[in-house]
Amino acid sequence: MNKWKKLRKQNLGRIPQEASANLNAPEIAPSRSTNKINIRTKPLNFKVSEEFYWQLKDLALKKKSLMVELLEKSLECYKQHCSEVSSCRSNGKKVFFHPNKSFDCDKCGASFQNETAYSYVSKLGKTTRTYCGDCSG
Repeated sequence: MNKWKKLRKQNLGRIPQEASANLNAPEIAPSRSTNKINIRTKPLNFKVSEEFYWQLKDLALKKKSLMVELLEKSLECYKQHCSEVSSCRSNGKKVFFHPNKSFDCDKCGASFQNETAYSYVSKLGKTTRTYCGDCSG
């Protein structure tokens, strides 16, 4: 008699009717690089340009962090920046930001070098009124 016939004849017990509570628990596992618990359970798969990939990889290596950690920090900075810009709406007009500009604030008169200028038009020109972050709101 072969193994399969013997196994089929054995009584293996009742079939479980309830699933274990572990099936409903979040999937957490130790990270490979450290022994910290990894709470990232949702896969995110998208394609990027090769240049972007290598820039992200190099920056992550310089910071000694994972690429996903760098993306998470970038998202936090982006959300903070967007909340600053959206709070800079005045009279229902949309405020545009222009990074790395040298300008004089038309409201307070202060001079700025390589700072973010705010205006109510999408492109800066010679007659465009520009504002600093404090005066744009």
